[in-house]
Amino acid sequence: MTLTLNRWLQYMQMHPWFSMQLATSGANSIMPVRSSCNGLIYEYTWQDADQAGRYDIRKAIEYAEAQWNQQAGFPARPTFKTALLEWPQMGNQALKRYTSTDMQGQWVSFQLPDGHVSQIGYEHITAPDTQTITYLDIDNDGLFETARVIATVPAGTLEAELYVSFIANDVLYPNTPPVPIRSASIAGTTATILIDTYNLVRPILYTTPMTTALNPLLIPPAAGSPFASSVNVSRRFCDPNGTTVDTAQAVLVWESLPVPSWASYTNAPDPAGLAYAIARIGIRDGQAGIVYGGQSVYDSTSNTWSGLVNFSNCKPPDRVIIRYLAGRENVQIDMAIAQLSAANLARPVCACQSANKELFTYQADLSRVGGTNELYSVPADIVNPFGSRRGHVYAWRTLENLRVLRGFIA
Repeated sequence: MTLTLNRWLQYMQMHPWFSMQLATSGANSIMPVRSSCNGLIYEYTWQDADQAGRYDIRKAIEYAEAQWNQQAGFPARPTFKTALLEWPQMGNQALKRYTSTDMQGQWVSFQLPDGHVSQIGYEHITAPDTQTITYLDIDNDGLFETARVIATVPAGTLEAELYVSFIANDVLYPNTPPVPIRSASIAGTTATILIDTYNLVRPILYTTPMTTALNPLLIPPAAGSPFASSVNVSRRFCDPNGTTVDTAQAVLVWESLPVPSWASYTNAPDPAGLAYAIARIGIRDGQAGIVYGGQSVYDSTSNTWSGLVNFSNCKPPDRVIIRYLAGRENVQIDMAIAQLSAANLARPVCACQSANKELFTYQADLSRVGGTNELYSVPADIVNPFGSRRGHVYAWRTLENLRVLRGFIA
């Protein structure tokens, strides 16, 4: 489970359709805004009077995830990472390692900066299959709540690897987030994907100065429909089979050596020059983020790898680049990130106080207990690295039970 914008809104008890700027007009219409104040959420703060927009919420979630990663030692969701590490040196600087082995004869190991490493490889998003969307009114209430997409995906694709994105004509910025999936099933190379209709509002509509409600009853191909008529479906996965410097599991890096003054070279090596060699990596302790490996040669004829390449004709590598997938997700972490990001928001999400009750719960500052009915707060909670708001405290308590500890200092 990964905390998306829509799941965050659900946790804060915000209306999912209103949150995507969708509403009908008239008190007796199918989905009117019944509150006396504005119940719609816009993309940006400047599109309405002093209320946080969806962009602000996404950034708050990203910042909360960064805070979690820093303190917990692992990402709050599966995340593709690239680490640049120093090549392990011998304790005795007079000794040099001329193979990818350690003192015990095993492959040399590396300590990654992240725990809960599940796979080694690079982020691979396959070429998309663009398919038309079918909108469904399953409960016959006049509102098409469900969208269905049937697409062809590469063999071996898992449901968790499905990646749905808007087509180029529907977006204004290239970094538009992917479309959240409600559920999916795969039979062979055919994927059947169900999506909540409110997640298919075309981003090009709400990333402009427009601040009017979008009509949820206009379904493509109706003119003026706010919803996408087609989407791209790809496979997004951790690919361990890269064979180039840009896609290999790991890359060894050498700096050039200065030419000795007595050497009879016409041209000295470029001090900024670097040499590269691809390497293969295995997981030794995924939870602790310990991996192992070394330089390897790929045989494209037999599709095999061979390792234990010695460095007798050159010096050992200076650095190693490792690509991997790390992170852990569960309901506890999901909720902790929601609480932490809610505490960090500077503005309410809607103009109505009643609509922000859940949000305000996590924004309450527990260090200000004088003259209030707040219960006594443990001092350790107040001085946690996140802050003293209730969302900070709740998230820190969850993190303390789940974080990866590298060691203790007596």
